[in-house]
Amino acid sequence: MSGGLVGTRLEGGYRVVSVIGESHDGGTVYLAEDGSGTRFAVRCPRVATDYTREELEVALARFDREARDLAELGKASTDVEQLVAHGIVEVGRQKVPYAVFAWLEGEPLDRWAASHPGPRSIGEVIAILGPVFRALATAHRRGVLHLDVRPGNVWIAASGGRTTVKLTGFALASHLERGERPIHPTHAAPEHFKRTYGAFSPATDVYGLGLLLVELVAGVPALTGSDPGELYLCTSDLAKRPTLRARGAQVSDALEAVVARALAVDPRRRWPDAQELFDAVRSAVPELTPAPPSVRPPGEAGVVAPAASSPVLARAGSASGTVKAAPVRSKALRALWVVTGAVLLGGLGLAGARFLRNGGATVPTASVKVIPLPAPVDAASPAAADAATADDAAAADAGQPGEEVASVPAFPTDMLRVPAGAFTMGTDREGKGDGPAHQVTLSRAFYIDRTEVTTVAYAACIAAGACTPVGVHAGNIVETTYGCNTDKDRPHHPVNCVDRAQAESFCAFAGKRLPTEAEWEYAARGSDQRAYPWGNEAPTSCEQAVLPAMSGTCGERKGTAEVGAASAGKSAFGAFDMAGNVWEWVADAYDPYPSGEVTDPKVPLRAGVRGVLRGGSWDYSPTSAKTTFRLPFPPGNGNVSIGFRCARDAE
Repeated sequence: MSGGLVGTRLEGGYRVVSVIGESHDGGTVYLAEDGSGTRFAVRCPRVATDYTREELEVALARFDREARDLAELGKASTDVEQLVAHGIVEVGRQKVPYAVFAWLEGEPLDRWAASHPGPRSIGEVIAILGPVFRALATAHRRGVLHLDVRPGNVWIAASGGRTTVKLTGFALASHLERGERPIHPTHAAPEHFKRTYGAFSPATDVYGLGLLLVELVAGVPALTGSDPGELYLCTSDLAKRPTLRARGAQVSDALEAVVARALAVDPRRRWPDAQELFDAVRSAVPELTPAPPSVRPPGEAGVVAPAASSPVLARAGSASGTVKAAPVRSKALRALWVVTGAVLLGGLGLAGARFLRNGGATVPTASVKVIPLPAPVDAASPAAADAATADDAAAADAGQPGEEVASVPAFPTDMLRVPAGAFTMGTDREGKGDGPAHQVTLSRAFYIDRTEVTTVAYAACIAAGACTPVGVHAGNIVETTYGCNTDKDRPHHPVNCVDRAQAESFCAFAGKRLPTEAEWEYAARGSDQRAYPWGNEAPTSCEQAVLPAMSGTCGERKGTAEVGAASAGKSAFGAFDMAGNVWEWVADAYDPYPSGEVTDPKVPLRAGVRGVLRGGSWDYSPTSAKTTFRLPFPPGNGNVSIGFRCARDAE
């Protein structure tokens, strides 16, 4: 480790103050400050001393190119730390490459896990690793590999008063020695040990993710061995693959199979990239809806008193300082648990270094604009709904008076009239929980909101004392409000982080109710049994649905879009966002479907029975966007993926 940069002023005004430590690759990490005293981490890869002049110039050009790629990767995803500067400085006669990153404070996941021993539920683990999956999915789409996925490169860090998960140790701009980077054998893939297994690829990172899943769920090391040779045998012996069950975890056949495929010895047999693995894990745990994780910083309120109708969701100010995880005290909370935030790219895996990131400023309070509710639209057919859409939206924006319901504001708040009718509900897909397909008759017409309820509409309900504030929560325990939309910063986005009781309270305030599950599916599917609200073709564009991996801005953005933004995704009767954006509560409890014909079905919610979410969300696979897809979910829980729309009876 060299202290050669101490005292140097780098381009951009960063003054190198001291050496922090040495990376796994033998590089050096420094503390630097700018003119305002803000701290930064400067990371310098180790450069081979026996390079010829020509070889050195090639290596430095590669560093510059990779640093630029790393900066672009940071711009492509909110889960990635921004690379703020990079360059090459001469110290004596030596050229030293450097990369400047925001200063982050926290501890690596292996240290955190040692102080919070497992085993853990798969819901908790997916919550912890969600940002890691998302960061790697973005990197893989851009052709970038990590190649060192392990707990020491996953950081639980403080950021702007919140706690976030950061991924460090990307291969970009971190290795200028001859040959390949040294491996960390306790979390290596077979191809790390012997390249005859195949070239490095996204499947290499998939193997690392599989090891992380096993280690966090089982609470024991995934690979076992006292030296690199034994660890190599553990990765390459087909009879000793480190699956969940092999490490003592009690999991379903489906989840065991998903993780076993991630840990296949042959890279060609694994999931091809991080997004495929993430989707497969969530599909294997159908009751799991991903939420941005959050470890509650010291000082946050944990338990609040319930109101008469629904939980009062309040959050005390958080204190700064060393980050510690609050204990998870219930299975419901464990499934919703932990760790919000961005993912750090480009770190050199420095054990013991502490970094701090500025940000997370509070958005100023804004006034709530009240817009009268226009008269409902009679959407007796999909064609009629299409023809009426533009005129109705214009009338809503102009604030033309119409039928008023409890003076509720909205943007927009128009409703669609869905006539009485019969349709096929559900599907015969085996083992998916949304079958069997059966005939349903709705004997009465009803109205349903054209869009999901917005934050500005919900804010008026809070102001009137009829609704409670939103937050990521399980029952009366609030984890965080990070990721929850507000009328101040996202007035026209759907309200999220709501449980079923909160959705019911708003609908009652508006003179409405939640739609039954049958009403919701009929409004989305129509009588022609379409697989998606717009037809039978799977979504590919943000114009159809706000879902992951779509072409357009929603494919890279984390979070919701304004209601109705997916203009090509209208349902059979003209409703927007019935696929994607946020999950939507319905009035029914989750029960298996009947096999025969039914009329006006509704399953009352009762103690110990889960509610039902419909329509998929911005962070869930496109499969969830199907009109028949059902997600059972605890009715007292709310997270960033969940919102609702209302309905009411027709005259």
